[in-house]
Amino acid sequence: KRGCTYGCSYCSYPTIEGKRLRYRDSLRVVEEVERLSREFGAKYIFFTDAVFNDPDDQYLEIAERLAQAGNKTPWCAFFRPQNISVETLRLLKRSGMAAMELGTDATTDTTLAGLKKGFTFDEVMAVNEKIVAESIPCAHFVMFGGPGESEETVLQGLANIERLRQTVIFAYIG
Repeated sequence: KRGCTYGCSYCSYPTIEGKRLRYRDSLRVVEEVERLSREFGAKYIFFTDAVFNDPDDQYLEIAERLAQAGNKTPWCAFFRPQNISVETLRLLKRSGMAAMELGTDATTDTTLAGLKKGFTFDEVMAVNEKIVAESIPCAHFVMFGGPGESEETVLQGLANIERLRQTVIFAYIG
């Protein structure tokens, strides 16, 4: 798909791709994954959508079709760490998802609000726990130095990172 409906304060995707989501047909996506594997020997696919788990749940249709097709090519994507159920994680795994990269982007409720992420760190923790329970490798991308950041939020954020189990953290200065 193209476009992003979220309004994260630092992100250029809504400006570059628009705020309205435009979806590719799920059957065509599956055909392309199969073709990349069959004709070009692709051993791994990375969906480069700004946020793979769109608010309309169209990504679930892709996952269902990949699973139905018996997809054997492992894949990964960027996910928003919000509203992801255990059932969804199981479907994603059946479809070939091998790992998740989470656009957590901040490590405290203060800094998440400053970035206009629209979710809390408790939601991040809940999603991370489900991912761990389903034995899915994952990474969180986080930045320090954004709106609302202070010495206190840095310290709280580092403590919050320690609470995230079995994950890789990619931290950077925003």
